[in-house]
Amino acid sequence: MTDTGSLKWLNARLRLSLGDYLGSYELLLDEFEAKGFSRRLAGKDPLLWSDTSEAVAMIPNALGWYDVPAEMYKVIGELDAFASEVKEAGFANVVLLGMGGSSLAPIVLSETFGAAAGYPELIVLDSTDPAAIKRIVEDIDPAKTLFIVASKSGTTVEPLSFFEYFHDIVYKVKGAGAGDNFISITDPGSYLAELSKEKGFRRVFLNRSDIGGRYSVLSYFGLVPAALLGIDLKRLFQSITRMVEASTVAGDEKENPSVQLGVALGALALKGRDKVTFIGSEGLESFGLWIEQLIAESTGKEGKGIVPITGEAVPDSKDVASTPEYGDDRVFVYSYLKSSQSERFLVDALREAGQPVIEIELDDIYELGGEFFRWEVATAAAGAALEINPFDQPNVEEAKLMAKACLEKMGSGGGSGPKAEGLPGKGFTLSFGVHTSSRLGKCSDLEAAIGGFSGLINKGFYLGILPYFDPADKMMQGPLAQIRKVVGEKCAVATQFGYGPRYLHSTGQLHKGGGGKAAFIIITHARGARSDDVEIPGKPYTFWDLEYSQAMGDMAALDLNGRAVMHIELASVKAASLKELCRLLEANL
Repeated sequence: MTDTGSLKWLNARLRLSLGDYLGSYELLLDEFEAKGFSRRLAGKDPLLWSDTSEAVAMIPNALGWYDVPAEMYKVIGELDAFASEVKEAGFANVVLLGMGGSSLAPIVLSETFGAAAGYPELIVLDSTDPAAIKRIVEDIDPAKTLFIVASKSGTTVEPLSFFEYFHDIVYKVKGAGAGDNFISITDPGSYLAELSKEKGFRRVFLNRSDIGGRYSVLSYFGLVPAALLGIDLKRLFQSITRMVEASTVAGDEKENPSVQLGVALGALALKGRDKVTFIGSEGLESFGLWIEQLIAESTGKEGKGIVPITGEAVPDSKDVASTPEYGDDRVFVYSYLKSSQSERFLVDALREAGQPVIEIELDDIYELGGEFFRWEVATAAAGAALEINPFDQPNVEEAKLMAKACLEKMGSGGGSGPKAEGLPGKGFTLSFGVHTSSRLGKCSDLEAAIGGFSGLINKGFYLGILPYFDPADKMMQGPLAQIRKVVGEKCAVATQFGYGPRYLHSTGQLHKGGGGKAAFIIITHARGARSDDVEIPGKPYTFWDLEYSQAMGDMAALDLNGRAVMHIELASVKAASLKELCRLLEANL
């Protein structure tokens, strides 16, 4: 039975300021109550989302996230004991090798909580950029590092490539005992589960197979890294349990803090407010990374989609009504710690300007546990409002197949790699997707090409900046942020930002399967000196080959789906080249 006091307390912490959209929200909430959404969600009724035979067969086997918290609560002692074993074994670092759902939640946990005293630092690798690989090699002692290979299917190319590379390094140091430095998190019967046995991994955590990657934070995929960081799991589960009890009771949907959030997002999206813009207070800055994948991959399909916008720069002006990129297609979500309400001035100004605003207050960072579950239920509810299946990802495979074809064409990875053909700039080359080029016509210079590209970006669009660099390269972060700011202001649109190939496992489904009001700028770099690349043991291609193929495969898939795509290839990884690009964009968009 749900504690009434806890329920009131949670509802008081969710503030919906919906303005003119309040009526639409209330009507939709009435519909959810009439059809018994919470009761049917508990019963795993697929008809909440779709009546196709495929969805009816698939959905009940994708809802394990709904009841996994109770199951995981029972293994807190086991996880704490394993974390103690790792400490006592003398591991100085833990490196998680994963992508998408298996990496984004650990990133949020690591950046929000950090490692407790005496616990190893957690480093997450979800980039195939050679510089990212080499950076980690330089930062660790392989003999004193525990590697987590995390993959639901066990066949995802990036984690397996990471494993091959780092296992080879550890084997050279420890020989047959290399397996002691590896654990895995995967589904029962997967290729990775069998590989783990073959290589003698220290531990294999078999996750429930009825949980999709983006919904896996409260399973082993999120809780094993949490335990290794020294996070107090019992305290975390106090927040999780409270939210689960409030969100799963069958009855009054108007008192359900998770359904209220999901219905609000759905109602607003149906009225054209489909750009959900996240503002996080100090201490919660990285939370949007996880929400971004959850919403984008769940709702971006069948020509529909809720577009998550995270990490945008706060406007210089307090007059948000004059901010060109804040149009009538936005809703703002402000998650904040009670002790740190940074950006409050912006949120209040947005509300006063008539923008719909959703506020969620947290007492402390341990309440993130409950927020993970709230957003899972809310996203499922928003999917029901949009009448789509939030548990499949029909367009993800498309880019993978095109990347594979590109990788096969590149052969053994010899030489300096393919050269980008297009318009030359200072330190970079500009080109477009095949179909984008046909829409633009012949462009004789950079200025005309950029101007033509801006003509393909209309009201209600969003623009994605998608660079393929080491995410930890601070030299490039400033210029990339400035490019994002400039294109948002000049084109008066919402902007997304995602490092490749991370975004392929996060927002990539939305990019291709969501509505067509989207354009993209993909930024890559040439191979450079052979010494800058990193070989993958046993493979005829390198990490640069893999990264470049992923970028080109996604570009082809986006272009084929009618999205406007610009490609910038830097001759080398230099901030100066990005600054020159930014100057041209500002002058010609």
